[in-house]
Amino acid sequence: MIRVLVTGMGGGVGQGIVKSLKLINDLDIYIVTADMSELASGLYGGDYSYLVPAASDELYFDRIKQICIEQNIDFYFPGTDVELINCATYSSELKDKFNVDIIISPVNVIEIADDKYKTVNFLKENDFSHPETFLPNEVDWEQIKFPLIIKPRVGCRSIGVHFVNNINEAKEAVNSLEDPYCTRVY
Repeated sequence: MIRVLVTGMGGGVGQGIVKSLKLINDLDIYIVTADMSELASGLYGGDYSYLVPAASDELYFDRIKQICIEQNIDFYFPGTDVELINCATYSSELKDKFNVDIIISPVNVIEIADDKYKTVNFLKENDFSHPETFLPNEVDWEQIKFPLIIKPRVGCRSIGVHFVNNINEAKEAVNSLEDPYCTRVY
């Protein structure tokens, strides 16, 4: 039997991983689910479930390790983007100490994917199509053509996204964000 841990069961990725695992008919898979909320819609979709602290909590990986030991986990699938850097950082420890494989990209890949500005630079450096993008301190605001989208370099969903049509709106948006970047709208 293959024993799998899937976290982030309140979101679509975690739930999608569990649904995909259940579609595999020729393997005997025992699914352990985990989330920080007992109300997570997918938490109870596996064979056993756990509550865990938020991924940003310093005790998060202690809890993950405990679950891996208790359930003799073979594979760990992180189901939220906020877990990814920490999971990649701890992947060798989980493998070496507990023989658990975390199904995750390397840290450098996650860092590019998490940071929208780094993603655009990666696309540019590798000759992929990409939007005209810049940091606020790289542009002459009097010369830029509007409209622009200004949003955090690192973030999720549409949190902090501003659609701006002029310099005043742009400066207000830039000043409201911790680490913004800008993309021209065509």
